Amino acid sequence: MFAVQHAAMSKLLLEKRVLWRIQEYHRDNQDKEVGGLLLGYRRDDAIHAVKATMPFRNDRRSATSFVRQSKMHQIVALVSWVTSGFKIGWIGEWHSHPERYPQPSGTDLNTWRNQVDLTGAEMAYVILGTKAKWIGMHVRNNKEVMSFSLLEETDRTLLFGP
Repeated sequence: MFAVQHAAMSKLLLEKRVLWRIQEYHRDNQDKEVGGLLLGYRRDDAIHAVKATMPFRNDRRSATSFVRQSKMHQIVALVSWVTSGFKIGWIGEWHSHPERYPQPSGTDLNTWRNQVDLTGAEMAYVILGTKAKWIGMHVRNNKEVMSFSLLEETDRTLLFGP
């Protein structure tokens, strides 16, 4: 389920239906932080997010934090990996912050650095705030996180990059 080494990724192609789904879940659950995994694949210079897990009952949620505790996130990722012929896997995470214009926290940055070290690949991240969203990527061999902005939009996808 871990990615093989690829050329450095610098863009996120996000299916609109994935963003709508996580935004809808967040909108209906703003009393506590929510989150899940982003699932997709890596190709050329982009990570393509095609699915997302939603919070499960065993996840820890509070007004200021979200911790994935449920093994269901891993099971959903593994099933996607196997049923897609080992193409669709864990490519990042999404979660919410209780602020209008979210930015990655110190906890986010440490977690992301560990994930990139573990996978050896770039990982994409989405943080939903109460008014706006933050989208970016943590690149391997780089201590910094890249913040992305919208580069292109089609009827089905959003392309984000630095």
